[in-house]
Amino acid sequence: MNNNDLLRELCNAAKNGNVESIKRLLAQDNAGNAINLQDNNGQTPLHFVTKHRFIKITASLNFKEYWSSYDNRDKEFVDVAKLLLNAGANPNIQDNGGQTPLHLAIKWHYLPASLVIPAKDEVDIPCRSTDLIKILCKNNNIDFSLKNGDGCTAVDLALFLKSDKHDDGIAEHLQEKRLLRRKEQIKVANNSLVIIAENKEQILKLKPDSEKTDADKFLEKWRELPIKITEQILDALDDDDLGAFQQLNEERKVALGEDTIHEMI
Repeated sequence: MNNNDLLRELCNAAKNGNVESIKRLLAQDNAGNAINLQDNNGQTPLHFVTKHRFIKITASLNFKEYWSSYDNRDKEFVDVAKLLLNAGANPNIQDNGGQTPLHLAIKWHYLPASLVIPAKDEVDIPCRSTDLIKILCKNNNIDFSLKNGDGCTAVDLALFLKSDKHDDGIAEHLQEKRLLRRKEQIKVANNSLVIIAENKEQILKLKPDSEKTDADKFLEKWRELPIKITEQILDALDDDDLGAFQQLNEERKVALGEDTIHEMI
C-alpha cells in the first residue's frame, strides 16, 4: 500500500474510531511516513479522530442505552488517538484553516447538541470527551502558541467556548499544561543559548584577532549571568516569540546535526 492509500485508510479508520483497523494499518512498513501526511484540507489522521467523535442514535433508543453507547464509542476514539500518538503522530500539524487536532477536539467538545429527534429520524451527535483532549497534551508536546485562521490558540478557543453550564475544567487544564510547556521551553532555550555561547567562545579562541560582534558580546554576557536571571529574561517573552526561538533552534540543530556543537566544544 503506497503512502497516499495508507493515509486515506488511516483517516477513514480514525474518523470511525476503528481500533483494530488502526492497529493493522500502523503495522504497515510505511506507516511512519503516512501518519503525518495531510489530505487536501491539510488534515492528518489525528485531525479526523478529534473531529469525528460521533455516535448514531434514534428516537427509539432510551437514555440508558444512549449513555452506554456513548461511553463505549468515546473510549474507542480515545484508544485510536493513543495509538496514533504512540506511533509518532504530530499533534501540532495545522490544517488549511490553521487548526491543530487540539483546536478541533475543543471545538467539537463544546458543540451544542439537541436530543429532540423526530420519531423515525437518526442523527449524529458529538461525544464530549475530556479524556481525548487530555490525551492530546499528556506529554507536554502541544505547541500552545499555534493559532487557527481566526487568530485563536487552543486555550483561547476553550476559554471562549466554555460556559457556566458546561464548565468541566478543560480550559483550566489547558492553561496549566500551557504553563508547564512554557517552563520546559524556557529551560531548553536557556540551555541552547549557553551551548551556543560556549561554542562561540571556542571559535573565538581559535581566531584571537577577530573582532567581537554584538551577538558575540551578548552571548558572552548571557553565559556569565545566573540561570535564574536568564530564565526570568526568557519568561518575559510571549508565547509567539518563545515558539519562534524554539523553531529557529530546531532548524539550527538540524542544519548542524544534533551532536555537532558538542563535538566542536
